[in-house]
Amino acid sequence: MKTEMECIKCFCDSLFHQLGKLELSPEAKTATAREVMRRISDADFDLPPPLIAAQVNQVISAAAGETDRFRKEKELSTQCAHELLESIRPDLEKAPDRFAAYVLLAIAGNIIDFGVDCNFDLGTAREKIIHALSEPFDRAAMELLRKKMDEASGILYLMDNCGEAVFDTLLTGLYPGKITLAVRGFPILNDVTRAEVEASGFHGVRVIDTGDATPGISFAASSETFLEAYRAADLIIAKGQGNFETLCDDTDRPAFFLFRAKCPVVIRRLGGVKPGSYQIRHVNVEA
Repeated sequence: MKTEMECIKCFCDSLFHQLGKLELSPEAKTATAREVMRRISDADFDLPPPLIAAQVNQVISAAAGETDRFRKEKELSTQCAHELLESIRPDLEKAPDRFAAYVLLAIAGNIIDFGVDCNFDLGTAREKIIHALSEPFDRAAMELLRKKMDEASGILYLMDNCGEAVFDTLLTGLYPGKITLAVRGFPILNDVTRAEVEASGFHGVRVIDTGDATPGISFAASSETFLEAYRAADLIIAKGQGNFETLCDDTDRPAFFLFRAKCPVVIRRLGGVKPGSYQIRHVNVEA
């Protein structure tokens, strides 16, 4: 998926949001902003937005002198998600279709995103996640996802954000022995790395990382271990908008994308869906 003009505003919103949190001199902030603007100006807009976002965050991290700048937000998101999950377990036990409920919660967890939404509030996210089980969804796509996950012998599950990952434990837990988790190779925004896997509630699951710090998938920058796992998997499950943006036009593997449509560029790509709607999309998958 190509970068479009509206993406520039998103890059800049993220830049100023992050600069506002850094204890830098005005001169240092100005220099950082100038370098980010230069990177954006020189960027190849044929690339997906997350690949340019990775460059933006590389500049900001260098200026801050700290790679894991969202560590506290990640810890808070994970704690909040665990508390919320425990509070709704009685409702989950009553769900007539546990698979569908777990898929919807895995998508609902995508609400927890300090990277995309500069005004994100965990309190508001609680209410939205609680109502996830009543959200409309594509029932045919849900049934196809169920069928393909049941049939697959090896599933590569591409993780997204912390907090959200807590809800992913439910869906992946239905397929013991089939799942390999793929996380970011290095800290990038509030995305999951190896450091947050156990705290998210995963135990006894194979974990690999991309070897990269892109908030999506960059095949050019990915490790050979990740590429081998990607090629070997019967099915790819990709969480979040960043994974969708980087893979929807650039994968030959059977893949499902589970995410919420958050921005105008993606909404247009999906044919004008409702903002915030729950999406179950697939490519290279036969019914």
